[in-house]
Amino acid sequence: MSLQFLDILIGFVTVMLGASLIITIITQLISGALGLRGSNLRWGITTLLERAAPNLDKNAKAITQAVLNHQLISDSTFSKFGSCFKRWRLATAIRRKELIEILEQLKKNPEWAASLNPRMAEIKTFIEEWFDGAMDRVSQRFAMTMRFWTVAVAILLAFGLRLDAVALLKKLSRDQAVRAKLVAGAEAVIHQTENVIGANGATNIFRLALDQLRTTAPEATKYLTNPPPLLNQETANLWLRTQLVTNAQMERLMADYRQLVSSNVLARAPELMGSIGVVHDELERAGLVLVPDYKAIHWKDYSPLRLNFWGMLAAAGLLSLGAPFWYNGLKSLMSLRPVLAARVRQETEGGTSPN
Repeated sequence: MSLQFLDILIGFVTVMLGASLIITIITQLISGALGLRGSNLRWGITTLLERAAPNLDKNAKAITQAVLNHQLISDSTFSKFGSCFKRWRLATAIRRKELIEILEQLKKNPEWAASLNPRMAEIKTFIEEWFDGAMDRVSQRFAMTMRFWTVAVAILLAFGLRLDAVALLKKLSRDQAVRAKLVAGAEAVIHQTENVIGANGATNIFRLALDQLRTTAPEATKYLTNPPPLLNQETANLWLRTQLVTNAQMERLMADYRQLVSSNVLARAPELMGSIGVVHDELERAGLVLVPDYKAIHWKDYSPLRLNFWGMLAAAGLLSLGAPFWYNGLKSLMSLRPVLAARVRQETEGGTSPN
């Protein structure tokens, strides 16, 4: 491998990582803004109630809404507001015991008494047996929802910014100045990625929630050591569930963790938006203008008959691989570069041509 070819790869991966990081931040903000965690939990509890007592019919969803909007359960700052904030008032996590206790309270309400009182015993038995499985499905559904948003944002970003993977590779192969600037800015992009999803991340909402959980639940600290170096939605939940599998309080701790993550998303929104600005500035400094001149763009530019359409589609597919993928790739390439540069220098000093 020649040094020039390696630099082309580093430049390309730096751009992919920068754009992927922007996508990661946007999807985190979408999750908080649209209340996706709460709406997926609502789906899970509704399904649980419908299976527990099929005769609840349409009341299952309304009862679930009442449960997750209950001020003793909802962790949302909108929990005291009216029906126009329904989605944002939803709790993002609930424990088995809390669900049963709130249902016990609701059955005393005249609005729900006729639906719940005759079936309360079978509902409680079903919840005791199936609650953990239902919460696993909720986590999987939320992960799939976030995956959908990742792909959707990747497509919008690639086509909106006209990020053409093929054209980018051609530009890097021909323009030594841009290539050199991207290689020089790679460490800054790596550092910003670590700030958002890395081990020492100042704005990593998943790691912050883990630190907060250690504080609020010191009895679980011994289970929460040595988390993965990169924490995003999927890796954080999978690692936490694996660590707590033998802990009798796993259900409570997982619920507490989800609540902490949700409360951190919007609270740290300004910092996350600042990270987008930093990445944008780094790529622009390297000579890549992310925001195109839209006045010069025509609909025919997005025709499938044009090569740049397929280049943008390829970029969208590559971006959907996620920031952790590109981060690991860039770290590996950057660690290889000094070795290859030293080899090239030795061969040049020795009067031989590098391969």
